[in-house]
Amino acid sequence: MVRKNDKFWEHVQQLGPSHFKCNYCELDYSGSVTRVKAHLACLTGHDVQICTKVLDHVQAEASTEMNLSASKKKRMNETLESGIGSTNSYGRSIHQTTMVKLAAKQDKKLLEKMIGEFFVKNNISFNVILTESFIQMMKGACAYGQGFVIPSYSTLRTRLIPEAKVEIMEYVSNIKSTWDGRGCIIISDSWTDLKKRSWVNVIAYSPDGAVFLKCIECGSNSITAGYLFREISNVIEMLGPQYVVQFVSDNGANYNCCGYMLIEKWSHMYRTNCAAHGINLFLKDIHKHVRWVREIINDGKYVVDYMHRHTPVIALMREFTNDKEIKQHCKTRFATNILMLQSLIVVENELRLLVASSEWRGFHCNRVEIALKTVRIIQSNIFWEGVKEIITFMDPLIRILRLVDSDGSTVCYLYKATVRAKEKLRKLKESDGVKYFTILDLFDIRVEKNIIHHVHVLAAALNHNNLFDGGLFIETSTIVQAQECIVTTMIPQEDRE
Repeated sequence: MVRKNDKFWEHVQQLGPSHFKCNYCELDYSGSVTRVKAHLACLTGHDVQICTKVLDHVQAEASTEMNLSASKKKRMNETLESGIGSTNSYGRSIHQTTMVKLAAKQDKKLLEKMIGEFFVKNNISFNVILTESFIQMMKGACAYGQGFVIPSYSTLRTRLIPEAKVEIMEYVSNIKSTWDGRGCIIISDSWTDLKKRSWVNVIAYSPDGAVFLKCIECGSNSITAGYLFREISNVIEMLGPQYVVQFVSDNGANYNCCGYMLIEKWSHMYRTNCAAHGINLFLKDIHKHVRWVREIINDGKYVVDYMHRHTPVIALMREFTNDKEIKQHCKTRFATNILMLQSLIVVENELRLLVASSEWRGFHCNRVEIALKTVRIIQSNIFWEGVKEIITFMDPLIRILRLVDSDGSTVCYLYKATVRAKEKLRKLKESDGVKYFTILDLFDIRVEKNIIHHVHVLAAALNHNNLFDGGLFIETSTIVQAQECIVTTMIPQEDRE
């Protein structure tokens, strides 16, 4: 008897009790609905030819259905073979184990392996596993239980994604509605993917949230100031120039020139450099021009790189440090050098014990010159004293970086943070001018050129919090100069009085 309630009968024409014809390739064949699904899913081994003209989403649905049927059949066979539940004299089960008990018997390592295969086979970035959405999805599926049915390809394409799009567009519309009274800031930077393709991101930010406007694929075009000006101007024209009050970009020469061209076109706009990028450039300056800092950082890199070179070594290290990790550095993010040193200082005693242990000496790879140098660095008091000194004077700089790299507006706190960092460096210079003269000089140059602008000075002066907590002294001439610049730039002539 043909089951008319199965949705896959819609894809064939009924020619007889068990004879039908495919709506796509017009192949005549006979059998049950399982053959229909196998034909549409393009699966071999089911005594039916595959469909050569089936639609992609129909093939995906049929394939999912066949996989679910195979999984159910496999679970039933495993249950029967393992003898789960009691049976009577006729071999029929009189007690079935509940789903909760079955789930408790699952192997955690098997589930972890399945997650790993999912990431690898679908070419998904490993960082996705750290995202809140992925974590919540996994927790929700586990909480629902084994009765949860995965949405089909068609459901995902026709209902779930469109619903998500509606929510996103509503979010964007609500944020854009606030620009009429507050305006927005255009933020832009460029990046290069693993295939060496260049992209330019353009984002609009306001106190109510950020809106991703456009990702421009540069293709064969060089990211010159003229190219950036044309592309970003088009985005601003689309939004409405009257809503844009500020342009923020990285400190590259092309973006600096583009910023000047934009404010020349729209005189009411104000431009600033990315403070986080400015701090990173300052840390790069220190690494390049201050020898004693560079030597300590390079020694720290040497230790970290060797510890991660061999699997047995890193396993032994984790045993001694109670699974405390030492962070690796990134070539293009100089702040990671400081984070690396901070992670090393936490496990200083454990590392000393590690390289002095019999387990360390037992590894053949620890007898080569690179390992011996690693031991000399870890056992050197000069190295650890240098690490502590670098962390001490870098701490206020890292605080600035964390401040400007956090969510929300930080414009009214940045000036005070830089003043405190400068005071710290000035005190260190008084105690040891040879070591800190160059560092303080580099800091002054970067602060004036890339980090602090007139808008930060005026925002600090208007921030009531700076009147407390020790206060913040700003010279009157500095405030007046900042005020005149902001008023001249951002306030129309008729409103300045």
